[in-house]
Amino acid sequence: MPWLCHRRTGHVPEEENQVRKEGYLRGKAPRLSAGNAGPSVRAYAGRLPGGETGYTFETTVEPMHRDYMGRDGYIWREGMRGVLAVEGFEDEWVMIPVEVLSGEE
Repeated sequence: MPWLCHRRTGHVPEEENQVRKEGYLRGKAPRLSAGNAGPSVRAYAGRLPGGETGYTFETTVEPMHRDYMGRDGYIWREGMRGVLAVEGFEDEWVMIPVEVLSGEE
């Protein structure tokens, strides 16, 4: 079952092109985790709402559900089935395979 998701990219518009080209979405540990959270990929559930900058994608990797400031979201953590380690980066990163469906709505 594919999961439909979106990312808002306001300050990093080139992210969509990189993800579309490579077929993977990367993530690292949150900046404000006090060192107690491992790397993860985070996204909002559903299509990108109109008027927002970002892109819609789908993945076959099953996520955990998570609330992001009152919005339904997904998270893929290190060690979950289908979440891959990224080699060659200074920090720890993980990635999931995705297909970008659309850009800014």
